[in-house]
Amino acid sequence: MTDRRSFRPRDISLRDGRIFHLRPIDPADGPLLRDMIDRSAPEDIRLRFFAPIRSLTEEAAERLSRVDPANGMALVVEAPEDGRNAILAVGRFAIGPAADEAEYAVMVRSDLKGQGLGYLLMREIIAYARNHGLRRLYGEVLRENATMLRMADELGFQRREDPDDPGLVRVIVDLAAKIA
Repeated sequence: MTDRRSFRPRDISLRDGRIFHLRPIDPADGPLLRDMIDRSAPEDIRLRFFAPIRSLTEEAAERLSRVDPANGMALVVEAPEDGRNAILAVGRFAIGPAADEAEYAVMVRSDLKGQGLGYLLMREIIAYARNHGLRRLYGEVLRENATMLRMADELGFQRREDPDDPGLVRVIVDLAAKIA
């Protein structure tokens, strides 16, 4: 369904004028993903993975850096830091059993939260999913993750209570509808 070659890497800019590079994830990105997690606050990691994680194992980082284009896409935001590129944010979606919908996940490195990077990345994921024929995008969000829930609201997602887990909220956006 999706094809990472159809995504053109490009520079993106935040409202404050800073420029970052947006591209599909690459199988060689495992060490950069580990570094991003290592440089993030434990609470931000827990909100993303729903569990306390100290760091990613090499195996987990390798698994997260490999995406089967038939089943999803992952985009990274990178910029040079300390003489090498660093991943600052990652967003992905995985197509579910219903081939016309996918689950998303986004994480921004802790020191860059609140600057619009997650919002910009989420808009890119929505546009990519829409352009590749998906009908719906959804996410599972911890009820306490006010930042993600607010962003989902701003992007036109609808909230659904999880009948099996009161600590989770499912957010869903109809990709045929116009978003913010």
